[in-house]
Amino acid sequence: MFRRRVGGIEVALGEQRDRHSGAATVRLPKGKREPGESLEETALREVAEETGFSGRIVGEFDPVHYVYRRDGRPIDKTVHFYLMELASDAVGETDGELTRVAWHPLAEAERLLSFDTERQIMAAARARLET
Repeated sequence: MFRRRVGGIEVALGEQRDRHSGAATVRLPKGKREPGESLEETALREVAEETGFSGRIVGEFDPVHYVYRRDGRPIDKTVHFYLMELASDAVGETDGELTRVAWHPLAEAERLLSFDTERQIMAAARARLET
């Protein structure tokens, strides 16, 4: 999610504690698709639930595929990311999944993210937004 301000473009990033290690990670909002939802509906709902902000989709990125381990088993995951602009300054309730959400300058956002795949998405978003 991004917003345009007098000083430039800002991006909303979330902080979350790792369930196993307790370490803080900085990440983009994302979540699971509910039955009957389109990918776009899922993205809008998850961003609103996790950040409290409503947005509108203005672009999309190629899906990201990766494998992680849960209880020693490999889990294959595909994540669909969208370029989303803040639709309203109103802040709603959150689901508490993120311990903190903050706006950061676009130029710093890529460096702050904890995961390589999300840094790649942010680099692509920055390229689109700075043109």
